[in-house]
Amino acid sequence: MKARHYILIVAAAMMAACDPGHDDDVVLCNKTDVSVTVLPSQRDEQEAYYSRYENYTIAAGEEVVVVNNGGIGQSSRDGCEYWLLQYLADSVTFRFADGSEVTYHSDDTTDAISPFNLASELFSYDEKLSTDLWFHDNPYYGRLTFSITKAHLEAARTPVNDTISD
Repeated sequence: MKARHYILIVAAAMMAACDPGHDDDVVLCNKTDVSVTVLPSQRDEQEAYYSRYENYTIAAGEEVVVVNNGGIGQSSRDGCEYWLLQYLADSVTFRFADGSEVTYHSDDTTDAISPFNLASELFSYDEKLSTDLWFHDNPYYGRLTFSITKAHLEAARTPVNDTISD
């Protein structure tokens, strides 16, 4: 009888010592009335965790998971932001169905609608907390969503004046 109790105690201690697992999704949501193709810049294979990220065409009112990552530990907004920046790389272009496009660069961190401005109101973060005994209230799922809005479409349709005046 004592041996069985000992085994149960050791098994419980081993489970409590393990790190929890988590999943994170990075989502782009198209809140415009036209489709948009998201074109992240491509990094050199030596630089990037993933050598190539896909371009996605997102229908009006739809969304797509551009990065799904999981592992040991817990979900966090910081972790999702890291994966978003990995996906975007140095720049990202939003090309709309009418052919207009707008490009944001990694140093566009103050523009209110830039996906590189992680404080933008166009981001939302949701998480799910574990209800089990060992990792109670540990975030096991995180979802960072960036919304592409009519403001992006308007920015794409606004001509840029590249002329230099004397």
